[in-house]
Amino acid sequence: THILQERRYEMNLAENYGKEFEQKLSSLLITQSNEHIIYRIPDQMSGRKGSKNPCDFIFYSYPNIFWLECKSTVNPGWSISELDKFQLESMREYSKTKGSFSYVLLLFVCEPSVFAIPISTIDYLIENGIGTININKLRKGKYERDFIEVPLAKNRSYIPDFAPEALDVLLKLPNISP
Repeated sequence: THILQERRYEMNLAENYGKEFEQKLSSLLITQSNEHIIYRIPDQMSGRKGSKNPCDFIFYSYPNIFWLECKSTVNPGWSISELDKFQLESMREYSKTKGSFSYVLLLFVCEPSVFAIPISTIDYLIENGIGTININKLRKGKYERDFIEVPLAKNRSYIPDFAPEALDVLLKLPNISP
């Protein structure tokens, strides 16, 4: 029972950090709203696992559209199974269109660090039996795929703000994706 309570506590922490992370991403993307269009897809309030939303954000910056799903973990590892099957399938499908790119933006609260992970990399990991993304292995290049780090500001918040250059990194993602 103690382990179950600890797991629930970690899940609640990750969810709270996840909401703050989404707010900070929204603030970053909205900073130049005359050059971009951002739409935050409202969360479903059913309280059940199994989202019918394809992702958290749709972000358009000519000529590209980005499908962005935000995930966070308080642990050094994140289970790919946290990505809903519907989301994975939707993002996979959207990525087939020219100029359309799907990413999971993964926040490791323990570091803190944010990585943009192309949906094709998630597929690669699944196909190769890798079910968890570990920040230590990621930093050592153990996954044979590129993970793009999104710069964070050096502030003392649990969820730091994005660094000023973070938007440029996100806009360049199509040029550096595998």
